[in-house]
Amino acid sequence: MFGRKKKTNLMAEHEAEALDPQQPRLSPRSPSEAIKPSLAFYFKVPLDVALGRILGGRDALKYYEAGMDLGLSRNIEESFRIFQGRILEEYESMIEEMGFHVIDATKSIETQQKEMRRIVVQEFGRTRPPGVLGTEVRVAELQG
Repeated sequence: MFGRKKKTNLMAEHEAEALDPQQPRLSPRSPSEAIKPSLAFYFKVPLDVALGRILGGRDALKYYEAGMDLGLSRNIEESFRIFQGRILEEYESMIEEMGFHVIDATKSIETQQKEMRRIVVQEFGRTRPPGVLGTEVRVAELQG
């Protein structure tokens, strides 16, 4: 998501941490935070894949990303699965509301990038000057 990633992250985490499922969604603090983004992406990945990627890049899970402060489980991996599962459920519930373009994050980086570029061109057209960002987007390639 461009420019509003933190807002949706906070919303999903707030909902996942909520003790009362009827608690209203985190509300914006100012009118500028209430602006719907022009384009939002949700890179959907199963919990097991996410856990494998995190542990493949570092030695351990972080205390708060695993939801250990919520007392969900004494086992950090189990707590991670429960807490991050809740966050994923919240992202799923926000797909329509926030207008997320869902991308399968289990696919190769190249495939994900191509899909993102196709969506950007579809949504905004080719309004940027040639050569910006160091690469040319060939519309025919992205649509095929």
